[in-house]
Amino acid sequence: MAKILEIKKKYELPRYKVCFYLSSPVMAEQYSISFLFSVREQWGLLDLYAKGNILILDGPIADDNDIIIPVQEAKVNEIAAKLRYTIENDIPGFKRKIEQIILFHQHTEKLDMEMVDVLERGLKGNTKIKFMADWDCRIFARIIRLVFEAGPCSSLDEFDERVNGMFDNQDLIRSIINDIKVKDRKV
Repeated sequence: MAKILEIKKKYELPRYKVCFYLSSPVMAEQYSISFLFSVREQWGLLDLYAKGNILILDGPIADDNDIIIPVQEAKVNEIAAKLRYTIENDIPGFKRKIEQIILFHQHTEKLDMEMVDVLERGLKGNTKIKFMADWDCRIFARIIRLVFEAGPCSSLDEFDERVNGMFDNQDLIRSIINDIKVKDRKV
């Protein structure tokens, strides 16, 4: 997991750069490759690249006379905030583990592969770490099912809180474990 050491903003008119100083040049390069398409999808004039341990979001914010266009500067800052959130909440191996859980338990728990992206985008780093624990995957599959059965959330924070609440509910966890034990005895 890369740590953001510092964020600096540089005006090199007509360009504007948001520089994320990361703890690892390898992660800076990986993020530049992984997120370039997503960044360009949000605004086609943006670029994302790495120089050493610095991940640079680079976009135009000024006209031909180097007069800053506030709407464009705001757009770069908006995308930089999303990128920061994504980096801060990235847990290596999380997405792969969730994919495996859902693939293996999709029929027994009525799970859907679209849930992977929702969990990847909607959960904060501390919640994702809980899914990395060395537990029986059937517990995670049941939690995922219960989270989605509870209905839509009004925000990503509410979604993250719902998942955390299920992990923190010891009675629920005991109930899931007991249900798994009963099913194991029947087999």
